[in-house]
Amino acid sequence: GKTNAGSNTSGVTEEAEKAEKQEKINLKAIQSEASTLKSAASALRSGKVFKPVKNEETGVEEIDKDAVKKQVKAFVEGYNKTIEAAGNADTQSVLRKTLWMINDVKANSGLLKDAGISIGTDNKLTLNETKLDEAKMTTVKSLFSGTNSLADKVTKKASELERLSGAAMNTKSKSTVSYTSKGDYTSLSSSSIYNSFF
Repeated sequence: GKTNAGSNTSGVTEEAEKAEKQEKINLKAIQSEASTLKSAASALRSGKVFKPVKNEETGVEEIDKDAVKKQVKAFVEGYNKTIEAAGNADTQSVLRKTLWMINDVKANSGLLKDAGISIGTDNKLTLNETKLDEAKMTTVKSLFSGTNSLADKVTKKASELERLSGAAMNTKSKSTVSYTSKGDYTSLSSSSIYNSFF
């Protein structure tokens, strides 16, 4: 009996160590993707891409829509990769911050739609480049440029995600490995991040 008890303990310990190792890998991925998202969102927030430049053909100053599109695409890609990476995590502070970022994006669904960006059931963004080309640049600018814009909020959330995932990586130990109510390990997909808090 004692031998069996020892074996079971060893098995649980090994499982916990594997889960902890995987969580550190997940957190590293979140840290990396959040850093990329922060850069993309910050570039939009600065508003530089929305400053009119002289068109060499017409001589008229206008916003470079191609430059805007490139930056918006980087934002959408960075956002999607970040929430996908976060969906694999089992660290509550990271999941909570991701949820708040998702809420910020959902709160701007109307303006995003006007800019050719839709939100899927998995919370990921899809960019319709044709609709973005046809969108009013004043709408796109109000969505992404300046303080309290969506890009500003996402920049802050991404920065916090980068910090939280890094801190969790450094302090992760067997005692902090999370279990579900059933006693096993779990990971959340991006589509179920909401469910982890309700």
